[in-house]
Amino acid sequence: MLDGPYCVPNTEKTLDIINDALSSGKVGAAWADIQDGAKTIAICSVTALILSVIFMWMMSACARGLAMFSLVLLFISFFGGAGACLYMSTKSPEQTIFLISGCILGVCGLIFVCCVYCNRNSLETAIAIVDASADFFIATKRIVFVSLGYFMISMLFVLLWIAGQVCVMSLNTFEKGTKGP
Repeated sequence: MLDGPYCVPNTEKTLDIINDALSSGKVGAAWADIQDGAKTIAICSVTALILSVIFMWMMSACARGLAMFSLVLLFISFFGGAGACLYMSTKSPEQTIFLISGCILGVCGLIFVCCVYCNRNSLETAIAIVDASADFFIATKRIVFVSLGYFMISMLFVLLWIAGQVCVMSLNTFEKGTKGP
């Protein structure tokens, strides 16, 4: 396969050896799982791409409404969770853990309310920045392909690195009966 001192087999059995290695043991099970999930992974990747564009469009169209919805959802999570835990403390034999959890969620909710109230001007600025960046993203949709291209280039370099590691490892001499370095 390669010229030089590399110990890489140059036989037709190489692919058979690789296929056997990829189809047996834990590596084989992992490889089979990847092959079984390839369609699902592809569908999820395309769905993520589409949803990211839809989310940016929504952020461009109604950033303030989405931010307020997120804040209300967090308030409901903290105080609703606290209320649910306090209610469960009256109905469950494990009253202490529910009471402690409810109090912790309530205190975290109060801290969150204080942080939002004290930083409301910064919150408005952040919403305006998100709105401006979403407008920019919608105007230049091709920016999505920058991260996709970067991912592909990164995967290429990882594969080249693995090939380089195989070549470096093949430079070693192996003797039967030795226990290691």
